[in-house]
Amino acid sequence: MSQPENTHPIIRIHQAWSRKKKDRAPRGVFRHPSGVWAARFTCGAGHVHQERVGPLKGDAVRVYHDRRARAMDEPGRCPAVERQQERDRAAAEREAAQPLTFGQYAERWHDHTIRPHRKDRTAEYYRGILDLHLVPTFGASPLADVTGTGVRVFIADKLTGLPCPNHKTVAADC
Repeated sequence: MSQPENTHPIIRIHQAWSRKKKDRAPRGVFRHPSGVWAARFTCGAGHVHQERVGPLKGDAVRVYHDRRARAMDEPGRCPAVERQQERDRAAAEREAAQPLTFGQYAERWHDHTIRPHRKDRTAEYYRGILDLHLVPTFGASPLADVTGTGVRVFIADKLTGLPCPNHKTVAADC
């Protein structure tokens, strides 16, 4: 019995390298370098996106088909553009919002942190410090403008005996 050509166990014929997928998953499902499964899809605007999904290949296949179906249903929709628009909208809201003043913050702090967790007498003492000293000095200032330097100057003024803003007495006596 003669052996066919190139079937010797030591001599192997090198198969041509193939880019063909070896499984039945769609071409857009692949293993991400981080080790999880991912899906690559084209959005309605024609941009190619990659989305990491998780450890299960079936989930990646499901995400791939969902994204493709959504791209067909909503032409022109792009997740990256939507995310950027949402970031821009949030930034505009932050810029348009009035900055929180020290007086507003002090009121919230006293109502939510001090009153529920301290005895009444202690809460009254804190309220007095706020009303007599801190709010008249820093109350109208935006909270971001109250710095450590400003607080140190305030304390130094109180200790040197400058007049108290609410009283005609010396600040050290207040």
